[in-house]
Amino acid sequence: MKNLPNNSSFDFSALGTMCQWERQKALYLMQVAEEIGIEYADSYGCIAVNNTSGYTYLLCEDYSFTLYMPINCGLTLDHVFVSYTNMENGQEYEERLSVFIEMASDPERRHIFNALDAIQQWTEEVESGNGENWII
Repeated sequence: MKNLPNNSSFDFSALGTMCQWERQKALYLMQVAEEIGIEYADSYGCIAVNNTSGYTYLLCEDYSFTLYMPINCGLTLDHVFVSYTNMENGQEYEERLSVFIEMASDPERRHIFNALDAIQQWTEEVESGNGENWII
C-alpha cells in the first residue's frame, strides 16, 4: 500500500477507533481499492464503520459508489461489495466486486477495460434505469 499523504483530505481517523477485525477489513478495502484503480488517498472521503449496519466501508467522493464489507465475512474479493445509491429516487443497488472483476476479464465484453470501468458503466446504467438487467 502507498504511503499516505500528510495533506490528504481523506479521513483515516476512524482507523484508530475500530476494533481489530474492523481495522483488518478497512485495510483490506484500501488495498483492494488501490488494486482496482481507485485513487482515494488524495481525494475527499473516508474509511469507517457504519454505526447502523456495522459494515466497514470506503467512500471516495470522486466516485459514485462505495466499497464495503459486511460484519461477518472473509478477507476475499467475494466479500467486498459495491454499493450505489440513485440520487434521484434513493434506491440502493449492490453487487459483489468479484462480478466486476470477472466482467473485465470476459473476452465478450471487450468494451470493459478493468473492474473500475465496469463499476462506472454499471452505475451509469443504474442511473439511466437499465442497471437491474445489466449484470448477467
